[in-house]
Amino acid sequence: MNKKFMSAAALIMSGMLAFSGCSVKKQKNVGQENDYDATVVATIGDEELKLSDFNFAYYTTAGYYTPYMGGGDNWESQDMGGQTLGDYIRESSLEEMIQLVVAEQKAAEYNVNVDAVAKEVDEQKKNVIENNFGGEDGYNEYLAEYCTSDAAVSRYLRRANIINKLLEATMAPGGECEVSDEDMAQLYNDDTYFKVKHVLITTEADGSNDEAALAKANEVIEKLNAGEDIDVLIAEYNEDPGMENQEYYVFTDGEMVTEFYEGTKALEIGSWSQEPVKSSYGYHIIQRYALDPSVDEEYGNIKMQQGQQKFMELLDKWTDEIKVTTNDEALDAALKAQREAKAAANNAVDEDNTDADLPIDLDIEPTE
Repeated sequence: MNKKFMSAAALIMSGMLAFSGCSVKKQKNVGQENDYDATVVATIGDEELKLSDFNFAYYTTAGYYTPYMGGGDNWESQDMGGQTLGDYIRESSLEEMIQLVVAEQKAAEYNVNVDAVAKEVDEQKKNVIENNFGGEDGYNEYLAEYCTSDAAVSRYLRRANIINKLLEATMAPGGECEVSDEDMAQLYNDDTYFKVKHVLITTEADGSNDEAALAKANEVIEKLNAGEDIDVLIAEYNEDPGMENQEYYVFTDGEMVTEFYEGTKALEIGSWSQEPVKSSYGYHIIQRYALDPSVDEEYGNIKMQQGQQKFMELLDKWTDEIKVTTNDEALDAALKAQREAKAAANNAVDEDNTDADLPIDLDIEPTE
C-alpha cells in the first residue's frame, strides 16, 4: 500500500505502539463499545464510520510519527510539509478508514468470506492482547489512551485482513491488478537494476587513514584478479555491516550514493572494479552479477509494489463510485474535546503528581 495505508494495523500487530493519545487514566472494563462508538464521523454508502474507528487510526499513526517530529504536547501543530502534522494525520487517517470500509463492501464480489475473516481476527486479537499488552488491563489502558474501543479494533483488523485478501485476489492471474511477466521484464532488467557484492574499506572523515585504506582496497583487487572468491574477501576485509546481512545488493538509480551507482553502472556483468571506487564511506570494490528473477528477492518486492499501486488506483475508483459524506463538525468537536481533556489531565498530574481520572465528555450529539 502507500506509505500511510494500513499503518495502524501494522503498528498494533508489531507492538510498535507509542502512546500519544488522550492521556486519560486507565479505564477498567471498557468492553466491546463505548461512547466513541456513538458518534458517526462519516458515512460510506450505507456504512457508518464511527469516531472510535477514526481515533484508532489517528492516534496510532500519531504515536508513530510524533517521536520523529520531536514529540511534545503540541505535536498536532508541528509542520509536516506545508500543513500541520495534526491535519496531515487527520486527512490520511480518515482516507484510510474510508478506503477500508469501501474494501469491505467489495468483499462478497471477490468471494472473500467475511465471517471466516472475523474468526481469524478474533484469534489475532487474543494474541495481540496477550503478547503486546500483557493482558486485558494493558489492552484497556491502550483503548483509553487512544480514545477508541474494542469494537473499533476488531473492525479495523477485520477490514485490514479483508483488504489483504482483496489485494491477493486482484493480483491473481487475470485480475485487475495482475502484474504480468511482460510487465516485470520492462521494469526489472539489467539496464534498470544492478546486482552486486562489494568490499568496503572505510575511511575517516579527516582523511587520516586514506592512504592505508586505499592500499588495502588495491590489495583486494589484486586478490580478485588472482582468482580469489569475493565471498572470502568480504569475510576478510569488508567493513560494511549491510553486506554481512544479505547476499547481494540489488538497487536502481537513486538508491545508492552516486559514486557507488556510477561505479556499478560502468561494470560489465561478471566483472569487478579494477580501481577502488571512492565515496564518502570509503573505498568500494564492486563485483556485478546478472539479475535472476527466479531467486532475487527484489524481483518479488517490485512485483508486489506494482500490484499494490494498481490496487490503490482500483480502490480510488471504487471510492469515487460510492457516496461518501463526512461529518466535519462532529470530528472537529471530538478532536477539540480530546485535546482539552489531555491538557486538563496533564495539568492535574502537574499539580497533584498523580494520574487524573478525567473521562472525556465529547459534548456532541450522535449523528443520524
